[in-house]
Amino acid sequence: MADNDLVAVGTVPERLDDPVAVRRALRTTGAVVVPGPGSAPDPMTALVRSVLGDEIRSIGDHVPVRAAGGRDRPDLDADGHTLTTPLHSDGFSLAEGAPDVLVLGCVHPAADGGGASFLVDLDAVVGRLAAGDDADRELATFLLDTDVDQTEPGRPTVIGPIGRRLDGDRTAWTRSIFLQPAPDDPDPARTRRLLDRWEGLLADLTDRLPRFHLGAGDALVVDNTRLLHGRDPYEDRDRLLWRLWVWTDRAVRPDTAYAVSDASMLDLG
Repeated sequence: MADNDLVAVGTVPERLDDPVAVRRALRTTGAVVVPGPGSAPDPMTALVRSVLGDEIRSIGDHVPVRAAGGRDRPDLDADGHTLTTPLHSDGFSLAEGAPDVLVLGCVHPAADGGGASFLVDLDAVVGRLAAGDDADRELATFLLDTDVDQTEPGRPTVIGPIGRRLDGDRTAWTRSIFLQPAPDDPDPARTRRLLDRWEGLLADLTDRLPRFHLGAGDALVVDNTRLLHGRDPYEDRDRLLWRLWVWTDRAVRPDTAYAVSDASMLDLG
């Protein structure tokens, strides 16, 4: 993807505080930063209710986010802060039950200036692929039409397309960091080739997307079905965010909500 395409696919959210304007920005650009309520869970929940109102089906309990978030993760908590968090959608191990809105509230930003956030609009990315050459169009079609295994190790099996078509010409995108051909894939070599190309594209975008920082009290509100998010490494171990997952009428399965905003803390059977 050409450098000039980053203007369209990389999202640097506006800073807004009026609930009507926040909702409008969330629906048009997919993300917005609200100054003030991110320092504690209760103001974050109040923000969500003021912005989304009767669209809300459920709000998961808040969880703290350091290197990983929620339940202790020895594989990440020790040095995960020194690594880039790759582009992903939250709750990918929940498949169609993932939340459609993610809220991250910043309590303490990294004092060393690290931990910058980045966002990418997958509607824009795939739209450019669909308008590209034969190889680009093949990848765009693959993302929507081919079932792949997106299962996180130790979690329930998740098989389906990376982009799920919804009513109203919407697509719900999932970015699992675990991807492989489905067990019944008739052409796993082709699928592996296209998955490698997709993962390479996202890795390239990660290196070049515009960055932004969340300050103390900022709340980042993201359409989790449209945008992927990630963050840069940091050194300050006191960095702390709160995470809320929200399910609205626009979720893929709005009636399948979970009590806490972290899949590692859920008993999924």
